[in-house]
Amino acid sequence: MVTEGPPFSVQLHTQGDEVTVVAFGEVDLDSAPRLGAAVEQAYAAPCRRVVIDLRGVDYLDSSGVHCLLDAAASARRAGREFRVVGVQRSVFSVLEITGVTDELAVEAVSGD
Repeated sequence: MVTEGPPFSVQLHTQGDEVTVVAFGEVDLDSAPRLGAAVEQAYAAPCRRVVIDLRGVDYLDSSGVHCLLDAAASARRAGREFRVVGVQRSVFSVLEITGVTDELAVEAVSGD
């Protein structure tokens, strides 16, 4: 029997010159493209800052890490500020092990 993880969803919120991409569920090979599409939507908006809020994400695999790195690189190319907030400890561990916490400007680690 195969069990599925929690469903993935993503929302965009705009406030002033900041767009926040809020993700919920697991970011994996299946859902990372949807997160990437939401980030592309955020960059299409006239904003100075893009924030990725992972407060609702309890699992992140290498596909998710790659998606976040792509988002950070896009921000640098566009001259926009970028940060990742609301990271749960389990997700932070993945980011820390892969050595990308500084590159992703990870802020606010929350308890599991």
